[in-house]
Amino acid sequence: MTTNKIFASFALLLCFASLLGCAEPEALPASPSPAEESKEANLLKTGLTERIRIEGQEIDYQSLEQRQAHYDVPGVSVAFMRNGQLAWTMQSGVKDVTTELVVDENTVFQAGSISKPAFASVLMKYRQDNPIDLDTDVNNLLTSWQLPE
Repeated sequence: MTTNKIFASFALLLCFASLLGCAEPEALPASPSPAEESKEANLLKTGLTERIRIEGQEIDYQSLEQRQAHYDVPGVSVAFMRNGQLAWTMQSGVKDVTTELVVDENTVFQAGSISKPAFASVLMKYRQDNPIDLDTDVNNLLTSWQLPE
C-alpha cells in the first residue's frame, strides 16, 4: 500500500473517531446523593496524589477542585462503570467560565483527542472476531464520498 493510501486510511479513521463526540447524548441517570456516593467517588473528590511519589516524602493529597485549579480546568464530569453498569457519576466546576453555568449530569463535552485511541480500541476489538483487512484502501469501502488520493 502506498504512503498516500495509508495516510488517507488513517485520516478517515481519525475523521470517524472525531464523530464519536457529535451524537446527541441520552440523559444519564441522576447522580447519587452524597450519602450514596461510593468510596471511589470520595477518593476522587479528596484524595488525588501526584503521579510520581518518592519514598519517604509525605504524600500531598489534593481535592478535585484543587487539581482543576492547578491545571486550569473549568469543569469535569466523571462516570464510573462497574460490571458494565453505571455505578455513579460526579460533576465538578462550570461549563463556561463566562456564564458560570455549573456542569451537571447532562453536560456534553467534546470527545477531543480521546476519541482516537477509543476508536482504535473498538476497531481492534471488532477485528478480533471479524475479518477486516486494515490495509484495504478505505475508498473501496466508502460509498457516498471518497478521500482524495
